[in-house]
Amino acid sequence: MFLLGSETGRLCFRLVQSGNQSLPIALAGCVRTNSATMIHNVYFWLKPDLSAEQRATFETEVMHLLEIDYLVHAFVGKPADTEKRPVCDHSFSYSLTLHFKDLKDHEFYQKECPKHLRFVAACKTFWERVVIYDSSPLH
Repeated sequence: MFLLGSETGRLCFRLVQSGNQSLPIALAGCVRTNSATMIHNVYFWLKPDLSAEQRATFETEVMHLLEIDYLVHAFVGKPADTEKRPVCDHSFSYSLTLHFKDLKDHEFYQKECPKHLRFVAACKTFWERVVIYDSSPLH
């Protein structure tokens, strides 16, 4: 594995042999950053009796969060169709992962970001449970 970088971060690559050439292949989800970062993981359990229109509204509004320009990375998903194991929780409806370059950006997101405030106002009646896991690097 090797890294290509800029002042904002580095992408991880693995060399793969193709004939007599070595081609760099980017590794999905492998981003190393040079500055302090913070990952905001949100899991939503939507109410089971939501209409198709309400679910569509939730999906539209949560996807607008991916447009926030100061995010390093953003992802919205549903439970993956992975093997059912005791350590895996597939019970949530949607997940949201936001990667902030620093805590200041996260604080702005929580208190002042128009897209986040709009999302909460439009969708807070749709969920019955939300769990957030915020993480910072070890070093």
